[in-house]
Amino acid sequence: VDKFNNSIVTDETGLISTLSINIRGIDCNYDNLIEYLNTLNHTFDAIILTECHILQNELYNPDIHNTHPIVGYDKFYIRSCIKFGGVIVYIKSELKAVYCNELTKTCNTHDSVFVKIDPINLHGSKNKNRCSLFIGGYYRHCVATDKMIFIANLNEDLSKKFIQKQDVIIAGDFNICLMKSTHNNDSLSFLNTILGNSLEILIFKPTRIQYHKDSLQVKSASLIDQIMTNLFSYVCTSGNLLYPDSDHYATFAVFKGYRCNKISDKQPIYRRNFNKIDEEELHREFLDLDWNSLVYHENNIDTAVDNLNSSILKLYDKHAPLTKLSNRQLKHFNKPWMDSNLIKETRSKNRLYVIKTNIPTAINKAEFSRKRNEVTSLRRSNKRKYFEEILIIS
Repeated sequence: VDKFNNSIVTDETGLISTLSINIRGIDCNYDNLIEYLNTLNHTFDAIILTECHILQNELYNPDIHNTHPIVGYDKFYIRSCIKFGGVIVYIKSELKAVYCNELTKTCNTHDSVFVKIDPINLHGSKNKNRCSLFIGGYYRHCVATDKMIFIANLNEDLSKKFIQKQDVIIAGDFNICLMKSTHNNDSLSFLNTILGNSLEILIFKPTRIQYHKDSLQVKSASLIDQIMTNLFSYVCTSGNLLYPDSDHYATFAVFKGYRCNKISDKQPIYRRNFNKIDEEELHREFLDLDWNSLVYHENNIDTAVDNLNSSILKLYDKHAPLTKLSNRQLKHFNKPWMDSNLIKETRSKNRLYVIKTNIPTAINKAEFSRKRNEVTSLRRSNKRKYFEEILIIS
């Protein structure tokens, strides 16, 4: 993560970027995801989550549309026919993405979500005749034994004319190891399907590595998470990122010079600060208002209500004025308990995860487990304090 933060120029214009993570359950790992995103200096345009554990049965995650928000993003998702499936795609709200319903589906082999972004939202009105951008997320069910059926379904998706004529970025957990393409027919067929549909792969190192217990010896290394695209003409930086809350690496791709200009019509978010109110002064000004003429002796009920609301609003504006949230504050808008100390400890946890992964000794594993528990405890403590303060104020 530190290497990524130092290598990506965050304020460079024209970027389009994608991050893909096998999250192993959105409910149990949502807080960990938000903490991880806050340790990254770059804000991705698309975040693709696989293995989200959202079932078709709406008794599970009944309010999934309104839960697990990321500020500044629109959420697109598909429920799965298996317990551990489901895909969620977050796209920056300014890009005004819409579902591609024809390719958003769940079946016995996989779950997929596709969105379409019109060129006017990427490049501005002067370049509205450029190609649309399709961003897709796939999760191939690990319990689906016949890989060739999935490969046939994938080929059917990628062969559609409206996809082949547009720009495409696809990411996800395909559970087919491309490192075996030299001697395994399923893996070779998967690679040929990608290349045969004029796409190239961007991830070349293993995305899931397992070690023998209490040993430095690698038990297995597989390249099962992938990003593929037809954006050949753009300079691309891609690779793996250590993600401490999954047994998969996160994968990313950043394309330079793709967008002609940075489009941003997102509305600023304002918030009142109630921490610095002079309660005595507020109470005095409240009592000084002529409530008899404003409300109690007003014959028209609508006028009385308007007078009440406007008077209270004026007091609010004076003693707790609306202030525009900065970009840094926006990152924590839905997680107000995310303070600098929690972010610092999360980064420390990520560094210990790197050490544990590179040198998986018993001591390093214990150090990482200790720090992970400390971060979890700190997050819960911050949450509790925040909600206690809210309850006291209300």
